[in-house]
Amino acid sequence: DDAATRADCDGSLSGVLECVAGVGTWQKLRRLDVPVALELADPQGQPRYGVLTSLTPSEATLRFGDRVVTALLAEVEPFWDGAFMVFWRPPPGTLPLKLGASGPAADWLRQRFARTDGSPGPIERGQPYDDALWKRVVAFQQARSLEPDGVVGRETAMLLQRAEWGLDVPRLSTGAR
Repeated sequence: DDAATRADCDGSLSGVLECVAGVGTWQKLRRLDVPVALELADPQGQPRYGVLTSLTPSEATLRFGDRVVTALLAEVEPFWDGAFMVFWRPPPGTLPLKLGASGPAADWLRQRFARTDGSPGPIERGQPYDDALWKRVVAFQQARSLEPDGVVGRETAMLLQRAEWGLDVPRLSTGAR
């Protein structure tokens, strides 16, 4: 679920947001569907960063400070080797979350799936990550072209969160505001 990278992330910002560095493809960024900082190389090979704010099948819109550039993906690819950083609000508890785990992260996971089902009422806290929940995670991962291992790492958790976001959250598919 998590890829190693050389991009710099110190781990967290004020205990609220977490910076996650990864390596991926345009397809992975489409799946995440949130603005990300891309690590690009300038013509001299020095790292430069731009915020990807919109991604279509053929074009990327990047923000470099006050400058906004829209370019064909084929024009960006020679300067991007897949390194990116994304900031997100992680769920309570510890990731990755595996079968048998209990605690705040397991409660959070159970709540996410209850909300997608439209289940009324509170979720009983303290229930372990059991086989039934594992099957739901695997089905969720398969539906989103993730490795269907049942382990809830950062990417799976990000996609679970994204399913609940309203229209006020910036997305690559609609262009960040």
